[in-house]
Amino acid sequence: MRRTVSIIGGGGVRTPLLIHGMLRAQSQLNIGSMRLFDVDRKRTELMAGLGREIARVLDTDVEIDARESIESAVEGSDFVLSSLRIGGMAARARDERGHHLQSRRIHQRYAIAPLEASFVEHVLGEETGPRIK
Repeated sequence: MRRTVSIIGGGGVRTPLLIHGMLRAQSQLNIGSMRLFDVDRKRTELMAGLGREIARVLDTDVEIDARESIESAVEGSDFVLSSLRIGGMAARARDERGHHLQSRRIHQRYAIAPLEASFVEHVLGEETGPRIK
């Protein structure tokens, strides 16, 4: 039985990477269709088009489309993935700027390399602490 996967927040910039990864694992996942929904309809259409091109290049028989409502995106789905960032690009910039500052603080605190600081940040739960502005 072919599966249906829905992506809520499907207009996000990481959607093509997610689609690519799932389609590369098609032999295990057996996806028949992917439905994208996002409040930004134009971006959702763009990501669906990119997804169709990825499916074409990978020679997979998967239907990928943009849906106009969250209800039509999830109805009958086997899996629903949520990829949301409230606040758009402004929130993304703020989150990532804060993340880099937090990593620098952990790097200095524990005297470790910046890449390792990012790992420590997640292991120690430091990312849930106050943001450095």
